[in-house]
Amino acid sequence: MLRGTFQPDKLTGERYFRWRGGDVSRLEGLSDAVFALALTLLVVRLDVPRSYDEVEYSLLRAPVYLACFSFQIWIWYCHYQFHRRYGLEGALAVALDAALVFVVLLFALPLRFFGDLLFSLAYHGDVFQRSPDGSLVLGADGGTIEMIELGTRNGLMAAYSTGFILIFGLFTLLTYRAWRRRAELELDPLEELVTKNTIRAHGFSTLLGVVVLCVALFGGRFADLAGYLFMLMGPVHGLLGVIQGRRVKRLSATMEAQA
Repeated sequence: MLRGTFQPDKLTGERYFRWRGGDVSRLEGLSDAVFALALTLLVVRLDVPRSYDEVEYSLLRAPVYLACFSFQIWIWYCHYQFHRRYGLEGALAVALDAALVFVVLLFALPLRFFGDLLFSLAYHGDVFQRSPDGSLVLGADGGTIEMIELGTRNGLMAAYSTGFILIFGLFTLLTYRAWRRRAELELDPLEELVTKNTIRAHGFSTLLGVVVLCVALFGGRFADLAGYLFMLMGPVHGLLGVIQGRRVKRLSATMEAQA
């Protein structure tokens, strides 16, 4: 069902898209609370620094945490944009939304782990060490993270890419559902094009996650390079944005000429 009725004073939206979401619903409020908790888990340490060296070490991690924070904000914005654009809150939308925020919360700490891993790699060089009991630990800052075995690195990347696939796969399903209900939502041609472009963008992110997962699990000696494939996100999404932006502008000009 559509949330409420369309209210012209609240449909400011984007340049090429009229927002159909009304007041912030309880579903959006719950989702925002979960995102806030996930963002907190990314940055806040559970233990208080006990020395200046620990404080300095925590501050040195700021760029890595900023990258993780930015990624979560991007996910939050995609979620926010979906609800503002379409205002869909039927039973299926609630189920997909609940699954999305659950995955976001579940993978908050693994995302922080990879931030620690990246920082330890740059700061210490030798990231993985053996503890006296034979288990593998990460980092040399006293806040070690126990691992099972050396090969766990690829398993961790597989777990992270699985979360990535689930998040953007759910975004793809949510947006595709809005596309299927375009007549009920009364989307105009520009809004239909923007919706299709969004499905393509989320679909690419999902596909990239699948590629990373396959490389991590079956890449052999290239498995350690799987994570670097995520660097394709920036240039590919930038290229898609340019191409799709031009299509939107051309269609907008055509519609204005015909008006």
